[in-house]
Amino acid sequence: MSAPHQARVVLEDALAVWWVARGDAAGDVVDAATAALVAGLDSPALRELAGMPRRSPRSELLPVVEAAVDELGLRATSGGAEVAAMAVMARRFLTGTLDRRSLLLWAAEHIGEEGDVSCDGFVELAELEGGDQEASEAQRDEWAREEAEAFLAGAPSPVQARWATGSNRPARSARWPALRARLRGRRLGGRSARRSS
Repeated sequence: MSAPHQARVVLEDALAVWWVARGDAAGDVVDAATAALVAGLDSPALRELAGMPRRSPRSELLPVVEAAVDELGLRATSGGAEVAAMAVMARRFLTGTLDRRSLLLWAAEHIGEEGDVSCDGFVELAELEGGDQEASEAQRDEWAREEAEAFLAGAPSPVQARWATGSNRPARSARWPALRARLRGRRLGGRSARRSS
């Protein structure tokens, strides 16, 4: 893969995660835009995006992102953004740049129970994090790997298939209700901030 093509893929991935993370990943977008310029991609909006502060608010970044998407013909990020972002995070997990817990808590926070149903397996696995469960760390790593591989292949969720009856589902972490409430609060805070900008 050529350097400009690889830089385009990295930029599209950063944009997908930023879109779903409600602006939390602005620094990754700015870094990816800078790397894309270095790799040979160029447009007025890309140059502007690369020069923006890493902590730019969503309201300032959004018009520049939209212009860069149009100018460079990048993959659109708003439609199907949860699936695209979850695919980015699953690839990061499978390549070892993201650990299981970070993957699953990201899914719980940014996708959540109300998100795209194809991501539900990751959210269900997140319920096992943070406490003493019947499943070992190795087993939870394996379940997350299976879920990520199936998700990227477009296959049905092995977690949902395995736990469809609920009879062989491990118990949720005792800490899950408090964690879920905290994550919902963050999601609602991000949504209200997005509406006001």
